[in-house]
Amino acid sequence: MEDSTEHISKMVAASARGDRAALARLVTLVERRGGPAREVGRAVLGLGGAAHAVGITGSPGVGKSTLVDGLVAAARAGGASVGVLAV
Repeated sequence: MEDSTEHISKMVAASARGDRAALARLVTLVERRGGPAREVGRAVLGLGGAAHAVGITGSPGVGKSTLVDGLVAAARAGGASVGVLAV
């Protein structure tokens, strides 16, 4: 039986290849917090390349979704790949 660090490494590799189920499992581990979440953090540290992370916060109804929609459209028009994690 593989240890959790090896299992997480395999899920990270699978998600990097486009496996959305592996990515979903990793997100779930992070949402649950604790040791496995820290292992995911260590496993992905530095894998972002030239990626940017942007956080959008605000009160309900102030236009966060509209803003994100516009930002995604502009980034994609420039040829960028975009991923959105909405919580």
